[in-house]
Amino acid sequence: IQRIWTRQHGMPDNAVQTILQSRDGFLWLGTRDGLARFDGREFKIFNHLDSDAFVSDDCLALAEDREGGLWIGTTSGLIHFARGRFTRYTVQDGLLHDRVTKLCASRTGDLWIGTFRGVSRRQNATLRALPRSPPTPVHDDAQILALYEDRAGAVWISDMSGLRVCGAGRDELQ
Repeated sequence: IQRIWTRQHGMPDNAVQTILQSRDGFLWLGTRDGLARFDGREFKIFNHLDSDAFVSDDCLALAEDREGGLWIGTTSGLIHFARGRFTRYTVQDGLLHDRVTKLCASRTGDLWIGTFRGVSRRQNATLRALPRSPPTPVHDDAQILALYEDRAGAVWISDMSGLRVCGAGRDELQ
């Protein structure tokens, strides 16, 4: 049995780019025209009409942190939604690039942020760019395509130039 939801049913856009089910049971959908929270019956849409944090409504990535906060990667920065409030982070706050393509919330509480130009990490409420080892020039190959934390706590990072790993406790990408 299939059921299809579209704009006609309350979605912000027909093309869903990222999906996350939060611990409270809601299904979160990132689209080009905003973020939607689905309770199984109806959609609640969040976009620039609801919050100044949505400079862009184009939602590319979603992650939930240990405290139940929702992180949203957009084409114009990283947005955090907690306690009913949206907060936006940009290159001025420590991101490598404002186009956030992938997110990975780790078991340690860190947030790994894949951008169009590499990886940033939020650790102890501080955002900072992670250097690559050996250092390589920033170019189009640095766009992060995938992030994954394995059972040992290492974070695997894929970009157009290959696969890297950042082991638990290490700050540079190998």
